[in-house]
Amino acid sequence: MRLCFDSLIRQLEKFKIPSELILVEWLPPADKPLLRDVYPWPRNLEYVRIRVIVVPSTAIGDYDYTEEFAIRDLTPWNVAIRRAAGRFILSTVADSLFSDALIAYIADENLHAGKIYRIDRCDVNRAVLEISSPEEWLAYCEGHIIDMHTLNPLKFLLKPKIPVLHDKAPGDFILMSRAIWHKIRGFPQGIAPGADHMLLYMAYLSGAQQEIMEKPLRLYHIDHDSSWKSPSYTLLRKLMIRWKIPFPLVDILSHVGERLFPVKSEWEKKNLCQLSAQTANDYVAEMVGGKRSYIFNGEDWGLGHQNLEEFSVGH
Repeated sequence: MRLCFDSLIRQLEKFKIPSELILVEWLPPADKPLLRDVYPWPRNLEYVRIRVIVVPSTAIGDYDYTEEFAIRDLTPWNVAIRRAAGRFILSTVADSLFSDALIAYIADENLHAGKIYRIDRCDVNRAVLEISSPEEWLAYCEGHIIDMHTLNPLKFLLKPKIPVLHDKAPGDFILMSRAIWHKIRGFPQGIAPGADHMLLYMAYLSGAQQEIMEKPLRLYHIDHDSSWKSPSYTLLRKLMIRWKIPFPLVDILSHVGERLFPVKSEWEKKNLCQLSAQTANDYVAEMVGGKRSYIFNGEDWGLGHQNLEEFSVGH
């Protein structure tokens, strides 16, 4: 998280982008200090405002959570999205880095208010965490891509009525205007996994058009172990990448292999999967068939009815 925050803040300052970085402290442990108090925030920032929003357990009412798995859907994302002040809002995660070319593209004010911006997720070797020099982080990432989650049009051949949207790893990067985010009321709450997948079609069917950012615009994702992936999927994907099979074909074959050799993920073992991929696809098919977007959330989406504690840090 520190590597990703430091890199992004450095880039936003370098390219002089008036911006805000919003961190949501979701259900912070009562016996530990807040991140806002222990994180070494950079000082004397000219273009970036850093906001921290704290969501204690007392603020979420009947939200379904356990101590073992406190984030069951994308409500924490919506908390920040609803309160963001920018004309455009990027929903991303704290294990991602962005190429300078991508940040420069945003700085040049190329973004269009009616578009959904998507990008390939390039997984990079986690050894980048061992590099101390900020100047070397991005160069290392570009030279050590170990997997890529890219648009695979072939998968849409079996469902010709579904629009071809870049639905690979959407939770890592969705960039849209604030107006679109508010029009569809953020990510569907109470749904996991699949809410990020559904949001793409909600935005598209509400009138937004897709634009896929291409190289040299890059999203780098630091590779790490994941509890939601089944071991069979992970193993097959690694083997096929080692065999230098093209990434779009890897995507198809790894899912086929997962069906042939099913092994439960840690999420499934703990009974934490609330929505199957098929159910999410059924929602999408219903939206497309009716030629309309669904609005899943009420007017209080993103805990809009709550007066949450907020801090500005790094000044």
